[in-house]
Amino acid sequence: MTSKKQLASMMQLLKTHTVLSHLLCSRGTFSIVKRATDKRSGEEVAIKIINKDQVAKTHQEDLLREMKILTKGEP
Repeated sequence: MTSKKQLASMMQLLKTHTVLSHLLCSRGTFSIVKRATDKRSGEEVAIKIINKDQVAKTHQEDLLREMKILTKGEP
């Protein structure tokens, strides 16, 4: 089930990106990665969509670490 906060995040994302929903890059245990285009720059990007409801408490620290790495743009 999608929460109001999750819905608000998705709506914000759609203001700045066009998600190419038919193009799935990868799928993991807690997430999927889709191709998208940044509406401002036209750059093709990857968007990771994480199902936080499926993340066990034991994996939350790993998820936070991954989010920090992804937002910094590190390889």
